[in-house]
Amino acid sequence: MSAVDEHAGRPARRGSVQNRLAAMLATTSTALAAPGAELTGAAPPVATPPPAASDRAQLLERLRRLMRVAADEAAARATPVSPQTELLSPETVWGEPGLPAGTIVENRHGPCYAVRDIMPLPVTYGISELGDLLRDVSRELSFLLGEGAPDEAPSLSRAVFLDTETTGLSGGTGAAAFLIGLARFRPGGGELELLQLVMRDYDEEPAMLAEFLAFLEGADLLVTYNGKAFDWPLLASRLISNRLSAPAPALPHLDALPVARRLWRLRLGGCRLVELERPLLAVQRVGDVPGYLIPNIYFDFVRGIDRGGLRQVLYHNRLDVLSLMGVTSSALSLLGAAFSGADTPLDGATALDLLSVARYLAAREEPDLAIASYRRALGALGQLRERWQGEVELGRLLLKQGDTAGATASFRDGVGALHAWPDALTAADFEVVDELAKVLEHRHKLVPEAAAAVTSGLTTLADRLRACQIGAREAEDLRSRWDHRLHRLKCKAEGRRWY
Repeated sequence: MSAVDEHAGRPARRGSVQNRLAAMLATTSTALAAPGAELTGAAPPVATPPPAASDRAQLLERLRRLMRVAADEAAARATPVSPQTELLSPETVWGEPGLPAGTIVENRHGPCYAVRDIMPLPVTYGISELGDLLRDVSRELSFLLGEGAPDEAPSLSRAVFLDTETTGLSGGTGAAAFLIGLARFRPGGGELELLQLVMRDYDEEPAMLAEFLAFLEGADLLVTYNGKAFDWPLLASRLISNRLSAPAPALPHLDALPVARRLWRLRLGGCRLVELERPLLAVQRVGDVPGYLIPNIYFDFVRGIDRGGLRQVLYHNRLDVLSLMGVTSSALSLLGAAFSGADTPLDGATALDLLSVARYLAAREEPDLAIASYRRALGALGQLRERWQGEVELGRLLLKQGDTAGATASFRDGVGALHAWPDALTAADFEVVDELAKVLEHRHKLVPEAAAAVTSGLTTLADRLRACQIGAREAEDLRSRWDHRLHRLKCKAEGRRWY
C-alpha cells in the first residue's frame, strides 16, 4: 500500500520519486564500480574509457543529495497537522497580532486552509467606521453601478468585499489565486466576518474555489478594487479550469478603482489602494510586503524554502480587504453629501473632492446636482488653478441648461481668477477667455464687450510671456488666434466684412 499524505488526503507522490532515486543510485553505483560489466540480455557494451574516479564520486554525491531532499519533503508532507499547530496559526509560525488560528476546511473537492475572523461592530479602521456601510446608501449605489444597477438597489448588508493574491500580477494562462480575502456583514448586521482562503499547494485550488462560491451564496453585490479587470476574470477562468460553475453574471459588481479615480485623482494623483489609505482613512501600513514580491513568497512557501514568509502576505491581504471597505465607505459618504446638498464648511482638499464629484455628476447626466456641487466647490477653491477650469465646466453646463446669464457670470469669474494667478500658465489655461468672448458675442450680441475680453486676454498673455511664465511657441499660437478673433470682432462692430 502506498504512503498516504495526511496533509492533503491523497497518495504521496514524493515517495515514488524517492524510490526511483534509490534505484538510480543503486544501479549507478554498480555500473560505476564495475564499468566493464555486461547487463544480462543486453548488447555488448561499446569500448569506452571508464569515467574518472572524481566524476563517479560527484555523481554519487549528487544522487545522495537528491535522495535526502526528497526524503525531507516526503516526511514534511506526511506529518499530520491540526488547526492549533497549522502553519497559519498565530501562536506558531504566523504570529500576526489580530489574526485568529485557522482551520482546515474540507469539501467534496478536498481540503484547503481558512482563517476566519468575526468582529463585533463597531469596527474602526483608521478614522473610518466600517459599520457605516450599513446605512441606507441605495441612491449612491445605484449611481455608482450606473446602467448595470438592478431595479432594486442592492444592500451593502448583503455585499461581499473581495481581494485576491495571485501567482502572477499580469494574469493570463497559468496564473492562479492562492489567497482569496473576503468580507461581509453577518445576518443581523451586528458582526463583520473576514474570511481568508488559502491553497497551501496547487492541488487545493478546487476546494478553495468551492469555499469561495459557498461564501458568495446569498450575496446581492460584489465589491472589488480593480476586480472587473483582474480579480474576477482570473477567478472565473480558474473556476472554468477546475470545472466549477461561476456565479450568475447578474450579480452586480462594483469596482471601486474607477470610482476612486473619478473622486480623488484630481487631489491625490495616484489611486492605488495604498495611496488612498493615508489621506482618506489615516492608515499607515507598517511591516507590509510589496505586492510585486508576493508571487515569489508563495512559490518559496510551496517549495518549503520559507514557510513563514507567507504570514506577511496574509497580513497584506487583510489590510487590502479592510481598506477596500474603508475607501468604499468614503466614496459613498462623499456622494451622499453631494446628493443631500449639505452645506458643510469646505477646505481646499474637500473642495477639490467636491469638484471631482461635480464632474462625475455632470458626466452621468445629473445636471442639477452637478451645478450645485460646482458652485459649492468653486466658492471654496480660492486661488487654485482648478478654479477657472471649473468655471469653464460650470459655464458650459449652464449653457446646456439654458442659463446664459449664469454661464456668463461663471466665465467672468474664471477670467478674473486667471488674471490673478501668479504662477506659470499654459495655452489651455486661457480657454476661459475664449468661452467668455463667445458667449458675449453669440448669446448676448455684445460684440464690443467680447472684443474687450480678448484684448484683456492678450494683455495678460504678453505680461506672462515677458515674465517667462508661458512657452514662446504656445504664446505665439494663442496670440495669432486671438488677433484673428479680435480683427473679426472689430469688423463686425463696424459693420464691415472681415473676410
